[in-house]
Amino acid sequence: MKNLKFLSVLLFMLTMSVSFTACSDDDDNGSGGSDGAPYCGVWRCKSMKVVEDGESYSGNFASNQIIKLTLNEDHTFEYHVNLPAEDGEPAEVYTDRGTWTYDGEEKQLYLKTDYSYAAITVKKWTASKLVTYQEEFDEDLGYDYFYSEERTWELE
Repeated sequence: MKNLKFLSVLLFMLTMSVSFTACSDDDDNGSGGSDGAPYCGVWRCKSMKVVEDGESYSGNFASNQIIKLTLNEDHTFEYHVNLPAEDGEPAEVYTDRGTWTYDGEEKQLYLKTDYSYAAITVKKWTASKLVTYQEEFDEDLGYDYFYSEERTWELE
């Protein structure tokens, strides 16, 4: 799980971008916008699957391991991490704030802070579940490096 902590923070900070849309809470069928998203609220990460250079790590977060993404209707967000010390690794506690947008055509959620941007692919977004995907490929390290993560979030 310490690899998941490090890798989730690393990828979030490395892959940030921006675009615009609004929360849809005015449709009659409760499916969000015309494409089923976005849904504002507090989203808690329940599980994550990471692939790094061919190795896979996956798991559910324990109740004391907290990663939350709050999407507000005014397009501000808060990304909060509270992961306790584990296996000799120090605790990780921080909060990032910024603005967010969603491109329903491209199925991309964009998060922007004062110092970074993230473009996150949305695989599924319902009123209670959000599944996101990010990846990174780097040939400049002297070898081909590939990293991806898929997170499953639930609305609190």
